Amino acid sequence: MNLIFQYMIVDERCDQRGPIPEVKDRKRSEVYKQCADESAHSFGLYARKIGVDHIYSTEGEYINRFESLSSTILLFEVLRI
Repeated sequence: MNLIFQYMIVDERCDQRGPIPEVKDRKRSEVYKQCADESAHSFGLYARKIGVDHIYSTEGEYINRFESLSSTILLFEVLRI
């Protein structure tokens, strides 16, 4: 099985960093989510074209257990099978 797996984990801590200077009229999390959704759509088309599965996740199972992590860093999870 071949798989393209994408993820974007955004929570309220993301917006605590303030707006993105070039997009001050929108929350940082909204911009991140829009970019991630557009990327996921493109990779979904690509996955179909090359005949592989595609999964896009917005759920963080591991990171959400650690409340004390800094809100100034982006958090990602990687699962290797």
